[in-house]
Amino acid sequence: MEMETVSWERVGLDEIYDKVLLLWESNVPQIIRLDPTTDIQSLLYPFIPLNRIRRNLLEPLQTLFTQNILQSTEQKSVVARTDVASGTCARVFKIGEPTYSCRDCGADPTCVLCAVCFNESEHRNHRYKMSSSGGGGYCDCGDPEAWKTEPACRVHIRFEEGKSGLGTLDDSTATRFELFLQAFFFHVLRYTDSMANNGIKGEEDSDFAVLLYNDEIHTLDNIIRSLSRTLDIEHRVAEEIARRVEGDGRAMIRIADFEECRRTYESMVAQTSRNGQRAVKVEIRRTCFVAQQLFLPVLLDWVRDILNLSSAYRSVFYRAIMETGKDFETYLRRILLYDQRRWKAIREDIQLLLITGLLKDYSIKKAFTSVYGDVYGELMENFGYDEQEQSYSVTSLAVQILTVPSLAKFLIAQKDFFFNAMRVVLSVLEPRTWETEPMDTTAAGRRLSATLQDLKYLLTQQPKEWTPELKRGFTDGVYALIKLVGFLQESEPIRYQTGEHIQFDPAWEPTFGTHGKLGSVISLVVNWAATDLATAEKIYRRTWSEIVSLSEKRMIRKERLNVGTFSGPILLYDITKEPVSIYLPLTRLHMSLKLLLLSHGLSVSPPQTLSFPAQTPLLLMEAPLRTLTLLAQRHVGMWKRNGHSLLNQLHFYHNVRFRSDMFDKDLLMLQWSATELGPKDFLLQLINRFNILPWTAPTFGESSHSGEEQEEEVRYISLLMEEYLLLVMQVVSGRWVEGVGEVNAEEILRKEVLQLLSLGNTQHSKLNQALVEDIYGETGLEKVLREIATLKDTPKGTTYELKPEYYSDYDMFYYHYTRENMSKGEESQREKRGETDPLPPPKLPSLTAPFRSLRDILKEDLLLFLLEIILLRSHREGDRNYSQGQLRKALHLLAYGLNEEEQDPSFGFTAAAQKRDIFGLLHKIIQRPSPPHKEMLLYLVQKRKALAHPKDRLSSLHTHIASTETEANRVRKEKAAAAKARSLARISSLQEKFKTMNAELFVEEESGGGREVTEREDEREREKETEVLTCILCMEKEELSPNSRPFVVGAHIQPSSLLYINQPLHNVGLHIQLTTKFI
Repeated sequence: MEMETVSWERVGLDEIYDKVLLLWESNVPQIIRLDPTTDIQSLLYPFIPLNRIRRNLLEPLQTLFTQNILQSTEQKSVVARTDVASGTCARVFKIGEPTYSCRDCGADPTCVLCAVCFNESEHRNHRYKMSSSGGGGYCDCGDPEAWKTEPACRVHIRFEEGKSGLGTLDDSTATRFELFLQAFFFHVLRYTDSMANNGIKGEEDSDFAVLLYNDEIHTLDNIIRSLSRTLDIEHRVAEEIARRVEGDGRAMIRIADFEECRRTYESMVAQTSRNGQRAVKVEIRRTCFVAQQLFLPVLLDWVRDILNLSSAYRSVFYRAIMETGKDFETYLRRILLYDQRRWKAIREDIQLLLITGLLKDYSIKKAFTSVYGDVYGELMENFGYDEQEQSYSVTSLAVQILTVPSLAKFLIAQKDFFFNAMRVVLSVLEPRTWETEPMDTTAAGRRLSATLQDLKYLLTQQPKEWTPELKRGFTDGVYALIKLVGFLQESEPIRYQTGEHIQFDPAWEPTFGTHGKLGSVISLVVNWAATDLATAEKIYRRTWSEIVSLSEKRMIRKERLNVGTFSGPILLYDITKEPVSIYLPLTRLHMSLKLLLLSHGLSVSPPQTLSFPAQTPLLLMEAPLRTLTLLAQRHVGMWKRNGHSLLNQLHFYHNVRFRSDMFDKDLLMLQWSATELGPKDFLLQLINRFNILPWTAPTFGESSHSGEEQEEEVRYISLLMEEYLLLVMQVVSGRWVEGVGEVNAEEILRKEVLQLLSLGNTQHSKLNQALVEDIYGETGLEKVLREIATLKDTPKGTTYELKPEYYSDYDMFYYHYTRENMSKGEESQREKRGETDPLPPPKLPSLTAPFRSLRDILKEDLLLFLLEIILLRSHREGDRNYSQGQLRKALHLLAYGLNEEEQDPSFGFTAAAQKRDIFGLLHKIIQRPSPPHKEMLLYLVQKRKALAHPKDRLSSLHTHIASTETEANRVRKEKAAAAKARSLARISSLQEKFKTMNAELFVEEESGGGREVTEREDEREREKETEVLTCILCMEKEELSPNSRPFVVGAHIQPSSLLYINQPLHNVGLHIQLTTKFI
């Protein structure tokens, strides 16, 4: 059949729409022939005559809207040169294609260049990062908002910053092109949205095709087995089909008459719906319908080529896509909202079309952003039930618009995007009951994860100027966020497992990942609030309201705790009997805002309009203290029966990836509470929560009912006391935070790197991995590394080594160290500095005014009372409650106190310690034979003397160093001499014993060369002749002789091909004939 030819120059405007559709409807099935076949290659890779399609179906249409001006390469280049916005590259990346980001100039980590633009730009001389694209993104060359400097390469340097005008077409050409595009959109939507009517379609008197679609339910092996049985094909062929389905999202598996296709359809449905599982998606379509679908990728690619020529065509493209179709929806809205109905390959092609037509020009991009903001909630609702990866979804376009600062502010101010995104998150989480419905990876989890990631993109860059609309949109979004974090406060609680071990570890990764992303959003919100303190105060007051609301629902009993002569209020709560959670986003948001306001000298008191309960600091620190107590109890060996799920959560709680949003914020809340409560009440609350009150009793560990359980309880309490001291040290020394200590970002980074290098020589990559990344993915390692470390070549590679002048800055109990780090750091430092070095703590940075009272914990009488108990037990010989770990941490705390007094002589630490005779106890411990931690004890005594006589401080310290070395040498020599004496005495004893047992060997020989034969020698000769053995059954001795009684001895029998008795040569087994009755 010959195809009808149309003279497109003569087609009227009112005929273009229908004529274009008729051209494709009537001619595509004739060009793309799908005849009945069972050949797998023909089914998977149908022949598509591209040249014929372009010649007959596409190129004739160019006369509609180009007037034959785009028939040659030269003419195309002329049009491109007249395009005023052609300075943007917008090359769409394929999966696996290399991309380049400039670490010096990129506005955020998502700003990337293609290989061509990178090689033609100045960024190749900067610090850059090369990575592999996940698909869907495009080159940002030419976008001034994507780069701090050098926005365009030499190829796209024609872009003029601030010029956003679009090229124009004459009215007639523009109208014809718009009519063509309307027909184009209708055709594309008609043959891609049909999946909404899944099932059997068509007339029974024509050829049909069976289409198999992929989903997230059925595994590859399941599909392969079903295909093998349904189509009666080999496993290899079925695997090829399954992989085609997985890659493109669908594949034809049969072309035949209707009855044959129906049997194939029913068989696949039956095979994949066993065991109550949902059947795989299968369709029966007329071959002419499938031919139209195979034509679409060619059509989409051709339209994209036209749009790439000029912004004039792209402006018409936007007008056309915003037209209302026959279903009273705009084409753009329908393309976006029905995206999940399409298969993978066509979704990818449509995404490329949208990027080319809508995202290359700023004015069009902003208009598209407005539409995207309007339908965002519906998009995410649909995405929750999408069965494809996000890279194939139109929701992946969010990164292209949300990371543009001006568009992000536009969405927040004009489209309430922040608030709408939070509504999506709340719709997922609010219906959940966390104790029975933990977060999983189903539709809700997917929607939640994608929305939180979009919020990170939205808030990446802080505004330089605030408008009233932006303030309103931002605060509305934050209020919704506060409602969310209040709902999530103490979510997914766990209970101490007693008796049996839990049978199954609960899934923890989805929930932890959700809170990790939420923590990043909270940090970005605080960064935004920092640019407008009035907004920050409003948000801070709102967090108080949420805290009041929660406190009224979760009232806790209060009592007074008495420790010796000390007494104070406490909150009663035992985490081994009540639930505890590590998820505290409300508390952490509140503390972040509190620190922001404190650092600017603003009030952080509760609003007077709120009736907040008494003991506010106690209530605020309660939840973080429970979490830190849980961490401590897990370290001492408790919570073992709760499985690996809890262990993994606590590991990541303190891991560098989540530490800044979890552990650091909880510790910060304890520090603020300590300044508000006062040192005594704060320490009492810690004693109560750690449940170490029995440890303070003089009779601790002494019980008439001693048993295994009693011993275990005593051991746990002793270990918890060590954890208590460690937490006190972390509260006192955790000053490397802006707003807590008088430090800046570079000093904080230097300290972190110094502590990492103190663990041993480290490679650059491992140092980078151990540091917190900022929102741009940078750690800033290069800023400080050269200053404090030297490069060293080793057999294992190039590493960095800490310079010796920084050894003294090492802190053994640094608050970011894990238990493994503490041990490794001490071992490494002793290897470098010598076994006799006491490894004292360095001087801590000064505290800021709001946290100045934090150091008073060191001189608090209650703490000194606890340290006195430790020193007394260390002094007493054989005290069963003595612990080297407690003593070492106690000495470290004392060193902190002396350092504070050295920096501020008016601090009064030594005077407070003297009331408890702390230094007198140190002297007594030193006088013990081989006292533990003698070097540290000597260091403290000498340091105290130096502080007592400031004029002689320098000479005292020198004397301390010399005396320490002399004392160490003397001790080492004494130990060596004692070991030598013990060895000589043992050798002498063995010699005497040998002489006694072999006295006859030392008798003088008789003349004639003979020797006297004694009775003892005769006895020994007889023993040689008759061997005496012990029966292993009755334990009686018996002579080994033919006439002795039977007895049992042990023997080791081993098959041997060398030692045998009467063993056949052909058999390597054991064939031993024993001629004696003794075995």
